[in-house]
Amino acid sequence: MSESLSDTFHDYDPIKTKGRLFSEYLSKYSWYCSENVITKQTRNGESTSGQKPNLDEGWNFFEHIILPRCYQLDGDPSFRKAEPGETGRATTFYPLIKTPVKDLADFGVGVGMYFNALKSFAIILLLAGLISIANISYLRSDDYMGDDFLAPHLKGSAICTNTSFELCPNCTSDDWNTFPVAKDRYGNTTKEDGSQLNFILVNNCRMSNMFGKISYITMVFVFFSISLYIYWEFKTAVAFDVAQQTATDYSIKIANPPKDAKDPEKWKHFFESNFKDEDVHVKVCTIAVDNEELIYALMDRRKLLQTLNDKLPLGESVDETNLDTILDQQFPDESSYFKLMLFNKTKIYKTLKRLEEEIKELSEKTFDVTTVFITFDTEENQREVLDKMSVPRCNKKNIDESYRFEAIDGEKKVLEISEPDEPSSIRWNDLDESLKYRLFLLTMTTIVFFAIITLAIFVINYAKTIGGSVFFSPYHHHTKFTYTIYCEATDFV
Repeated sequence: MSESLSDTFHDYDPIKTKGRLFSEYLSKYSWYCSENVITKQTRNGESTSGQKPNLDEGWNFFEHIILPRCYQLDGDPSFRKAEPGETGRATTFYPLIKTPVKDLADFGVGVGMYFNALKSFAIILLLAGLISIANISYLRSDDYMGDDFLAPHLKGSAICTNTSFELCPNCTSDDWNTFPVAKDRYGNTTKEDGSQLNFILVNNCRMSNMFGKISYITMVFVFFSISLYIYWEFKTAVAFDVAQQTATDYSIKIANPPKDAKDPEKWKHFFESNFKDEDVHVKVCTIAVDNEELIYALMDRRKLLQTLNDKLPLGESVDETNLDTILDQQFPDESSYFKLMLFNKTKIYKTLKRLEEEIKELSEKTFDVTTVFITFDTEENQREVLDKMSVPRCNKKNIDESYRFEAIDGEKKVLEISEPDEPSSIRWNDLDESLKYRLFLLTMTTIVFFAIITLAIFVINYAKTIGGSVFFSPYHHHTKFTYTIYCEATDFV
């Protein structure tokens, strides 16, 4: 980090994070910050050594560049997000408690909506809990449990340990020993004449009518509160979006462009000529192509080069243009240390050469266009285009011919236009995936999700079968009930 940036941050006394204060406290101990550690830095092509790492410079960079900071205008209770490295005015960290939810939307509409939902549901559930206090009090009383004992931390819940086995002549094992019914709710015994007596486990806890009424009121309250929240959420999302000026507010997304429409000038001419009266001007045209294989090959090559650079002293880097000879010079042998760190320069070199050949081949391929993003000068331009070119699928045939984009082969295509997502939320590597493939992935992940839940249910049920009350009941009363079955049956005979 440059001295000028560090000196600038030292001009005003910044609020330090707890981690920085703790690090500064430990830095006086040699086992934490050794005095013998030096770094090598390259300045103007000349290598200099003997300079110790500067802890303050590192923390200044972390706190003023990496961490989000804000500043507050005089008389304004809200906070304004500061740009990374802001030095024009004093900045501070966002308050943990006092930061308004609308200011959190500075990090994206989704972030603001998340914390808005968190706060709203916390209030709704708190009020629902207050309404249910009468029910909780009833569940804690002897009117519900009777004289049966319940641990203090379970009182107020709907757990009922006041149970007994009752005679049920028409009950069968298939009625009560089938998943998901608990298998320990059915019992039987045989009389001396060979006939069988059937019993089922019943709860003796008494439920009052008022309990049901309060539960119904709570349910209605939660339903209407969530309905009101959904309406309010839509209004809030619009307000957050209007308050934040992003590229999305000026752009449109074309989901079905012709596969050969790679000329940005043609896209620019198409929109500006069709909306000449509205004075529409295209500022930026971004064309996404189906070059996923090339992107991943370039990423893998960069990762391997970074792996090599990480093994070199600070300030040195691998010469990518002359790997054949430079690699042996900079890594003369594969020491035991490198082998211990699973570093194999020969394997890395062969992988790099393979990737370079693959990249050359892929660079010569012609990739199809998958998505086009058009950014206009003003929000009015974007809204004008969306209003006139966004049509339902059933009405595509009736759209004006001038709004159909002509491909190189002469075919005129009705474009599917919509407002794009935020750039940070777009999966750029997956823009080429078709709707059919995305639905397939969604279906498969849903099936796997429900399969895991089903497997977990069967595992729990199996564990309950072999473990019984040892794993699943807060009290081991089933032995007593089994003994009661035998005694009652004997007395009955």
